[in-house]
Amino acid sequence: MVKRRFILFISLLGILLLIFVFLRQRQYYPEVHRYFLMDTEVDIVLPAKRSYLLKHLLPIVNNMISSLDFYNPSSCVSRLNKDGRIAADDICYPLIKELIIESKSVWRATDGAFDPGFRGECSIGDIEVSQTAISVNKAQGRCIFDFSGIAKGYIVDRMIDYLAAASVEYAMVNAGGDIRSYRKDSIPVLVEIRNPFGKKPFDRIFLGNDAVATSGNYERGRHIIDPSTGRPANQMISASAAAKRCAIADAWATALFVLGERGLNIAEEKGIGAMIVYGQSSPAPARIMANKKWKAIRL
Repeated sequence: MVKRRFILFISLLGILLLIFVFLRQRQYYPEVHRYFLMDTEVDIVLPAKRSYLLKHLLPIVNNMISSLDFYNPSSCVSRLNKDGRIAADDICYPLIKELIIESKSVWRATDGAFDPGFRGECSIGDIEVSQTAISVNKAQGRCIFDFSGIAKGYIVDRMIDYLAAASVEYAMVNAGGDIRSYRKDSIPVLVEIRNPFGKKPFDRIFLGNDAVATSGNYERGRHIIDPSTGRPANQMISASAAAKRCAIADAWATALFVLGERGLNIAEEKGIGAMIVYGQSSPAPARIMANKKWKAIRL
């Protein structure tokens, strides 16, 4: 009788231990949270036990979206366009300063192929950033800037930075093809580059603590402007760029759309993975070209 009770006790203890281990492991299972932000569906992946962080993160994200909205008359971008100046003590100063610095780095690297200056009428080079103010140096006329070619990637970076600072084990943000991955253990994850015309993706790549962004004309029409002409850029399906930060990848993807094939070598020289896709639609076969940096992370 005693032996039977002992066996029953051990069995029950084993069952409870299994339940405990299962529930503990379940806390680390990935959860996908989908929101409509930045005019696109945004998927945020993180461990189930860390989902509470989104309650704090989402208000920050919405505030950044509002601050960088070209069409919001009270946004930081609209104020820069209207006044041509933002003082250092302005609440907008840190955000716009960081965005301008990242924009200028890609503008220089691409020889102006990426430029938030509106339709070639202005250049990001016309903006001066000092310790006292951000000011637009334009002798005649008013300069207008639209940071939509980098803002989404920038916000994705800020989201991942927030989650990493909160010591999450892993996280991924996918904002309509602007993707950044983070893992404490730095194990690469597989990411697909979407084919808008079929189920088979254009490519599959591995991301460590890195980012990839894709620009295309297949959803919004020919909206990507060549700064040198002020007219819509090349007839490509899409252009993708891989970099350490999503803002840089986002801006480079836009630049690649302008540069076309010659952009592959320029990106290679700057340490940016690059892929461009030519073609019209699915039954026409797509022509995919990539540089060595991109091929090194390809599946």
